Amino acid sequence: MTSTETDLDELKALQREAAVLRSQRQQKGSTASRPEGEEDGAAFVEAADNQPETEPATDSESLEEVIAESAKKLEDLNIDFNAILKDMEDAARERPMLTLVAAFSLGIVVGHLFSRK
Repeated sequence: MTSTETDLDELKALQREAAVLRSQRQQKGSTASRPEGEEDGAAFVEAADNQPETEPATDSESLEEVIAESAKKLEDLNIDFNAILKDMEDAARERPMLTLVAAFSLGIVVGHLFSRK
């Protein structure tokens, strides 16, 4: 149980760090011009090196809003996935021979994709 709590704490800390880096990138965004020869990776490394070791304070409401929005999107995807599975089950019950032929054909195609020739 403690490992789950530490995993959740670590996840929240990573989300806060990502939010801070995202806001810094948006502030610098299109108005700031990069020096010549500086790549995206170098800018990211410099920004990470300049970060203090303590966790930056972020707006917890915005983090909660993002989490709620993500949960809503996942819920919508879950409903669509369940509907697709139900349709497939109905089709399999209506035409079992066609389902068998389709599964066999799919097995042959996947077998050819993973064969080492």
